[in-house]
Amino acid sequence: MDKFNDIGFLSPELATWADQLRADFAFEFGIVERIDRLAMRVLFDLPAEEMTEAHMFANLCFGRALQAFQSAILLAQKGALVDSRTLVRSCTETVIALAACRVDDSMPAQIKEDADQHRSKLANALLAADRSKEILSADRVASLAAVVKEVAAEYGARGPRKINWAEKANAGGVSDLYDMAYRTMSGDGAHCTVWSLSRYHSPGNADEKSGFVFRPDRSDIEDTLFTACAAILHALATVIEWFDLSPNHAEMELCVEGWKQMRGSGANVD
Repeated sequence: MDKFNDIGFLSPELATWADQLRADFAFEFGIVERIDRLAMRVLFDLPAEEMTEAHMFANLCFGRALQAFQSAILLAQKGALVDSRTLVRSCTETVIALAACRVDDSMPAQIKEDADQHRSKLANALLAADRSKEILSADRVASLAAVVKEVAAEYGARGPRKINWAEKANAGGVSDLYDMAYRTMSGDGAHCTVWSLSRYHSPGNADEKSGFVFRPDRSDIEDTLFTACAAILHALATVIEWFDLSPNHAEMELCVEGWKQMRGSGANVD
C-alpha cells in the first residue's frame, strides 16, 4: 500500500487516520450525518414540475450547495482542512444566492449578468494580451470579439454588473452566514493568505522542530464541521420554508439543536 510519504493525500493509508478522527469526534460527525440525511431527503422533496425560473434556480443552488457540503466533509475526514474550508466557502456562496432568490426572483438574471461581466472582461483581456496574435487562432479571436460585441449590445454603456455577495446576504437574511463562513473561509481557506499558509508551518515544540510541514491537519476540525453545517442548515431552512416542506420541520429542529451542541452555540439559522 502506498504510504502518505509516497503519494500524500491520495494514500489509502489515510483511511486509518480518518477512522481515528471520526472516533475522536464521533458526536460532531454524528450531527453532520444526521443533517446530511435530512438534506438528501429534502433534495428529492423539491418540486420538479411546473416550476418558475426562480424555483428551478433554487433547485440548482440547493444541489450545488449540498454537493459542496458533502465534498467538504470528505476532505475534512482526510485532514485536508484548508481545502475543506474552501468548499465550505463555495457552499456558502451558493446558499447566499439561494436565500437572495427567495426574496428577489430576478436573481437568476443577476447570476447571468455576473457571468456576462466575467466573459466580457476575460475576452477583452485575452484580446489585449501582448502575445494574443501569436497564441490565439483567428477563429478564437473572432469568437472573443463576438463575446465583447454581444455583451455590449445587451447591457449598453453601463455594462454588466458583478454580484455583491455582502449585499445579497443582507437581502436574503443570511448576513451572519456571510461573516461567519464566507469571509472567514476566504481568509483561511480559499485564498493564499497568512492564515492558509500557516497551516504548512509548525512553530515547533519539545518533540518537533519549527519549520515546513505537509501532513493531515485536524487543528480546527470542529470549527470546519460546525461552519459547514451552518451553511447547509441555512439552505435547508430556506427551501423547507419556501416550498412548504412541513413534514421536515421536526427533524430540522432536531438538527439545529444538535448543531448548536457542536460548539455550545446559540446562533440562529431560522
